[in-house]
Amino acid sequence: MAYEILKSVLEAEAKAEEMKKEAVQKAEEQKAQAIAEGERMLSLVRQEGKQALIRAADDAAEESQMTARSIMNEAEEACNAIRTQAAKNKEAAIQAVMRKVVGNYGSH
Repeated sequence: MAYEILKSVLEAEAKAEEMKKEAVQKAEEQKAQAIAEGERMLSLVRQEGKQALIRAADDAAEESQMTARSIMNEAEEACNAIRTQAAKNKEAAIQAVMRKVVGNYGSH
């Protein structure tokens, strides 16, 4: 009977040792999987960050182009208004110069 008890204890110890080895191996596998998943997620986040940065730069470039076009349009409108006003005043300016020239030198 003592032999059977001793055999049972030894078998239980061997089984416990095998279970411990399996648990350590499983923990190492899970650790490796977690590291690989963490690296995959980090790579994905980095890629998404790069894409977001590119989108932000593209959006900023597009916005600046729209602003530049708006400024150019406003400048063109201002130039057109000045040209129109100058054209209206051109004839009056010519007449004023002619009166001045004829008035100053016409009497001699």
